[in-house]
Amino acid sequence: MIEGLVDFGYEVCVLTSTHGVEQAQIDGHVHRRLRVLDRSTRISQIKSIRDARFNYQATYQTTREFAPDLCFSWSIRGLSILPALAVQDAGVKIVFS
Repeated sequence: MIEGLVDFGYEVCVLTSTHGVEQAQIDGHVHRRLRVLDRSTRISQIKSIRDARFNYQATYQTTREFAPDLCFSWSIRGLSILPALAVQDAGVKIVFS
């Protein structure tokens, strides 16, 4: 899908979670930075608050730097609503699937 949009002349940036990788990484158009929230124990719930705040800040920063006309949000499961709010706070319209 990304390649198709690029072929049509669109500039694309994918911001996603680090699920399945050891650490944050950037590979071409794909930025794996967001942290999946774990609420399984009391301690992990506290860490999730910090991770949710990190996700908001990372999304806001990426949105401001990339300055998209539109953001398409696909499956925010495990991330909370905060990344979507960060996009809106950055002044960008967001579409959900």
